[in-house]
Amino acid sequence: PRTVLTAGHCVAGGPLVQNLSFFIGADVDAGGEAIPIVALHPHPDHSLGASSNIGVAILAQPAPVHAIEFASRVPEELVGADVRLIGYRSTTKQHVDLPLTKLGERSFRVSGDEGGGECETLLGGPVIASIEGKEVMVGVTSDGDHFCRAEALSTRIDAHPDFINRFELDDINIPDDCEELGWYGDGFCDDFCLMPDPDCDGESEETGDICADNNWYGDGECDLFCPQPDPDC
Repeated sequence: PRTVLTAGHCVAGGPLVQNLSFFIGADVDAGGEAIPIVALHPHPDHSLGASSNIGVAILAQPAPVHAIEFASRVPEELVGADVRLIGYRSTTKQHVDLPLTKLGERSFRVSGDEGGGECETLLGGPVIASIEGKEVMVGVTSDGDHFCRAEALSTRIDAHPDFINRFELDDINIPDDCEELGWYGDGFCDDFCLMPDPDCDGESEETGDICADNNWYGDGECDLFCPQPDPDC
């Protein structure tokens, strides 16, 4: 695979792509393989919060690993079950297993890590779950409170198939049809374009308030992380 799915804020407005690489290994200091990254593509609405905080990095060459399967949907039955958050703390790969406590249309909440806040360092990493006996990727860790002691928020990848699927190509020189056809800034919002279309500014159905987007205000459960006071609290 040449595509890496991560959080949108990890690939937006950061270092120049020439300075970035994708590391494969258990410990950076112990050595491994680093593959240069040639392109970064955040979701156009990544800045609106966990509902769309995903992005893609394109590698210069295929990674010598098997790609994990994406979940086509996240079932309600997964609520209460443990999911695995994976990433790096400092230079060492690690994971933490935490229960999925709340499922929204575009994101889900994972219980806080009271044992030390390891999940804070896993932002941008995959969330893995067992569905029908198979381990699949269900989300990307995208947000949380300080050290994730109360909760961590993840973006559901099954909510964004159109964005993800257009990068599942073997050719790293992904054609930009919108640029070739002059559709950027033509007065019509083309949200399927490879890059954000400036005509789509302000047209997102999302509010930037994850609790409003998922109808979590007044649902009978106190959500302390909401941008606005939750009446359930």
